[in-house]
Amino acid sequence: MALHGHEVTWTMKNVGDETAHAGSTIGEISIAQRADEHNPGVDTTPWTNPLMLHRDIEPHTAETMTYPVAWDGQPHGNYVAAITLGEGVSAEIYFGVGLYGVEPSYQ
Repeated sequence: MALHGHEVTWTMKNVGDETAHAGSTIGEISIAQRADEHNPGVDTTPWTNPLMLHRDIEPHTAETMTYPVAWDGQPHGNYVAAITLGEGVSAEIYFGVGLYGVEPSYQ
């Protein structure tokens, strides 16, 4: 996973023998603010949404996926975005939202 502006991107591959169709739910993404020494009392309840394919993905073909992790009115602070796919596959990325936009951060 990588940050590009206000979006997180990742690449996944259809390893099956059938086309994965647009609109198929492939997992979920959750975005949560993280408490830290400057903001110990923040609401860390994750905002969760399904991940869906935006186009058909042919067998054995890789696709770059993107998802916005920042929005207007979002409180400044440290966040984690977690992508969870089937069979225990997951990834996380840490980032901060501040006056100048989204920047990578480290746990």
